Formats: sequence, C-alpha cells, structure tokens
Amino acid sequence: MGRHEVPTGARGRAPAAGVLREARPLDCRDVTVRFGAVTALAGVSLRVEPGEFVAVTGPSGAGKSTLLWALAGAVRPSAGAVILGSVPVVSRDQTAVLGVALVPQGNGLAAVLTALENVMLPLLAASQAPAAAHAAATAALASLGLGDSMNHLVEELSGGQQQRVAVARGLALGAPTLLTDEPTSELDHGNREVVLTLLRAHADAGNVVVMATHDPEAAAVADRVVRLDEGVLTVER
Repeated sequence: MGRHEVPTGARGRAPAAGVLREARPLDCRDVTVRFGAVTALAGVSLRVEPGEFVAVTGPSGAGKSTLLWALAGAVRPSAGAVILGSVPVVSRDQTAVLGVALVPQGNGLAAVLTALENVMLPLLAASQAPAAAHAAATAALASLGLGDSMNHLVEELSGGQQQRVAVARGLALGAPTLLTDEPTSELDHGNREVVLTLLRAHADAGNVVVMATHDPEAAAVADRVVRLDEGVLTVER
C-alpha cells in the first residue's frame, strides 16, 4: 500500500512519519459483536464522512465502547465489517498505521510515565523524531491547560487531568480518524468546553471524530447524534 501526501494538521503540525494521514470515510456495515451469549452490537450500520463529528449516546452497557473498539479494529465483528475508505479493518495494528487514534474510557495511561512521556510515546512509535514529538506533545498538553503538569507522573494527576492527558495524546497524533470514549466524564464545565472545542476543531479541519458520551450537552456539539441501546443503533439527530 502506498503512502499518501496530505495537508498538515489543524494546528499546523506535520504528521508523524510512517503513518497514513489521509482522511477517509469510516463505514460500519451491519456489524454484530457477540461475547459468548451476550450480543454487544446487533447489526449496527454507521457511516462517518471526513469533516464530520458524530456523538454516540446511550445508557451504560449499551455497546458504545464496543462500537468504538470495533471501529478501531481492536474487536473483531462476529458479522458485518468496518471499512476505512476502501480498506477492510482487520486489526488495531492496521488502523494505527491508517491513522486511527483511540482515546479509551479509563484513559489507558502508563502510570510509570509522566504526562509528557505518555503523549510522546505513540508519536515516537510512529517514527516521529524525538524533537518533533516533544514539541507536538508539549503543544497538545498546553492546549488542554496542562502546561504546568506535563512533567508530573500520572499517579500525581487528578482524574480530570488524566482524562485531559489522554485527549492530548489523541490530538497530538493528528489522526484523521479520532475515536473518543467518554472524554469529558470527569471534567468540570470549563475543561469540558476546552475538550469539546478541540474535538470540534479537529472535525472542522477535515477529520473524522466519533465520541461516545452520556452527556447530552457534549453530544449537542456534534453534527449528528446516534443512540445505542442493547446493541441496537437508532438516529437521534
């Protein structure tokens, strides 16, 4: 598969070397995911175009996280398929190369690293030069109000600060497909607005953004709102 040249990211940052940065439609086609006798997703279809911000709402246990993990290639559908552009999604390693970033619920930060190191690590793994990775990570953390906390270990940060570090990590990658799972659940009003503004700007720059959320005010920022309940997807707006 050849490399594609694409525009610089929303904040004027060059993309990481070795990672595809072309924004492509993300297409979930009749996806069913079963875990034993439990059906987490039941024939879900959802297409998100570049430049679009979609919010996925629904109660706990409705399948929101499962949907994001399936879109990221980390969960294999029992039936149906996820297509990125024209490429069938088969693994998380593949989607990472295709420029899909996932901000998981629970943040997924390494406790033994600082905030800055947590944000830099995926950039370095994507073959970005250390100086460029440091600059991108520093800028992303500063944009989320974490400039004074970037050298703190994760365990020294509050839950809300950790959540913002996880969002910074996703944004620093400049990924054309950004999947975020409850990115504002532990934030106060001011920091929630900062995160939503950055996600909105990322979509407006021509990228795909999908956000799972319980928060109706957060969902209101999105272009479209869909709802999952017992694995079944319906359109709210």
